[in-house]
Amino acid sequence: MFMMQHVWGEEDCYQEKNLVLLKCRKTLIVGKPYVGPSISCIHAVGHSRMNCVCEKLTVGEQDEISARKLVRLARECHNPVSGGIKCGTFTVPHMMSTARAHP
Repeated sequence: MFMMQHVWGEEDCYQEKNLVLLKCRKTLIVGKPYVGPSISCIHAVGHSRMNCVCEKLTVGEQDEISARKLVRLARECHNPVSGGIKCGTFTVPHMMSTARAHP
């Protein structure tokens, strides 16, 4: 029997999210200063659908990954998250997609 991994119509970007979180871990870690992204992190972010990646960030992942840093990283990599998107438990303000995000 064929089983669907996600709800019909739901955007699937879990592999992109996992790659961004893996490649950008040092930049996104909670409780540490924001660190500029590595080349592999910039590449992962640049080739990911960051709105979708943010929407897939779970509450559990937010124990280790900062949603605000993820939004900042996306903007700095010229692939910003749109205002109004839910990034984990954080809702991206409309002005934040272009304004400086704090860690």
